[in-house]
Amino acid sequence: MVFDKTKPTDTSKIRNLGSEIRANFNAIVDAEDSFMPKAQNFTDRDAEGLSSDPTPIADAVIAYCKQNDDGDPRLFNIDPDSNIFQLLGGNLTDHGSSNYTLELGLGLTLKFGKSTASGGGVTTVFDEPYPNNHLGVVLSVVSYNDGIGESSVTINGFRAKLSSLLEPARVIYYFSWGN
Repeated sequence: MVFDKTKPTDTSKIRNLGSEIRANFNAIVDAEDSFMPKAQNFTDRDAEGLSSDPTPIADAVIAYCKQNDDGDPRLFNIDPDSNIFQLLGGNLTDHGSSNYTLELGLGLTLKFGKSTASGGGVTTVFDEPYPNNHLGVVLSVVSYNDGIGESSVTINGFRAKLSSLLEPARVIYYFSWGN
């Protein structure tokens, strides 16, 4: 079945509604690629007074909205084995200049973005330091095939050493995590 958003029309005969609605219903149920809603709204189960997590269904994953530990509505899913996963992390902060912070909950924070590497390395200072620990960083330099090493990592940022000098300067992408 193919989803047809033009049916039923305001002038459709009542006797024809069943076939027109059934075709669209089947396209939705079968997740046909012709059915592409612009958005889907999920009600915050906690705000509605429902149990936070729905009852699992065999052979299905349920997506739903409930409040996280901070009381903010977030998207979760539950699988048939009652495993619950938060699909989207907390707050994404855009620090400008292609540098971001994503708070995932449970105290874990990701910082990612790009800097410019030149000469023998790059120093990146975070707009907001990690509160406790900088646990690690992964780096990638565009058009650079030699080694990259960390010379120092602190809650405030990192300094990466490059095994050979860079001329001209190149973009370095980083992905860092801490708590």
